[in-house]
Amino acid sequence: MALRWPIVLFDFDGTVADTIEVIVTGYQHALRTVVGREWDETEVRGWIGTTLDESLGQAAPEQAERLIAEYHAWSRQNTDRLVRNYPGVPSLIWDLVAAGARCGIVTSRRRVSTDHILALLGLERLLPVLVADGDVERAKPDPEPVLAALEALGAEPEQAVFVGDTNFDLRAAQAAGVAAIGVTWGSGSVPSLAAHQPLALVPDADQLRHWLLPE
Repeated sequence: MALRWPIVLFDFDGTVADTIEVIVTGYQHALRTVVGREWDETEVRGWIGTTLDESLGQAAPEQAERLIAEYHAWSRQNTDRLVRNYPGVPSLIWDLVAAGARCGIVTSRRRVSTDHILALLGLERLLPVLVADGDVERAKPDPEPVLAALEALGAEPEQAVFVGDTNFDLRAAQAAGVAAIGVTWGSGSVPSLAAHQPLALVPDADQLRHWLLPE
């Protein structure tokens, strides 16, 4: 198998791990419990890819601390039950590593929960480099998290590709000078992703494999 890029960086939520249900349900639980009502689901899905401080903090600034605490409490109780792998993604990552790729995660999720889910899905050893919420000053769409991952890998932007499911991912990659591929199985809409003109938009792991491991 031939690698198109020696460095492959992935977003986490909605790209590597199917966490969409647990995130959306957790947001709505926190909002319902603390504020007394739920938000429109389309709006809530649009928060995925940002930090909790940005999403819940902007939804109800005066109650942000309680909202985040309630979200974390609900997530701790329900993540193991609701999180799952996306079809074909684990085997693709295995094959990338076998072909010599160095892979990592760039996420707006906190490190402790990312590590937990990676272990739950059996992927922690395949994705040893992790840049998470709190590791850098500015989250995606700022390029800082992507550049931090490249620094950890000792790589240059032109050696890397970033794979993600939201416009925050694509914008961060492009601002860092890294090739960007959008996946449509996560939380981002096709029009939103297409508007940022990624190198490719792919609907499943087989199509992503075509780009990362061309025959």
